[in-house]
Amino acid sequence: MNKPWKVILAFLGVFLAGAVFGGFLSVRLAKQFPLGAPAGPEAPAGGQFSPQIMKRLTQRLELTPEQQEKIRPIIQRTDEEMRTLRRTNLREGFAVAERMQAEVAALLTPAQQAKLEQMHREMRERFQRERQQRWGDRPPPPPRGERPDDR
Repeated sequence: MNKPWKVILAFLGVFLAGAVFGGFLSVRLAKQFPLGAPAGPEAPAGGQFSPQIMKRLTQRLELTPEQQEKIRPIIQRTDEEMRTLRRTNLREGFAVAERMQAEVAALLTPAQQAKLEQMHREMRERFQRERQQRWGDRPPPPPRGERPDDR
């Protein structure tokens, strides 16, 4: 192609189109998820799923009080099931990661194993810091229907 300026102009056009689209998307998302929204210990307590869904259904479907009373237990049950799935998947994910580390470590030299263990230690510390930021000094709430000593 004898006209390199056309290629440059085309790339510049695509870049500018992406920047404009990204800007509009950022503005839209910023309205839905404001940066000043509380996070960590000052965030609202868990269990926000049920009230939000109930409010949305009540408003959009114009539910009668009788319908609301019948639907509320269904939403609460679903909320509990979702929490259980999240906890289960998190535990299983940790188990899979531990198994992977053991299998990888078996193939490494002692020096590499030490580095891998250091990487693993740093990951655990980072996880603990994030957990501390989210929950503070208080322990995370026990799963619904489970006593704290059952864990």
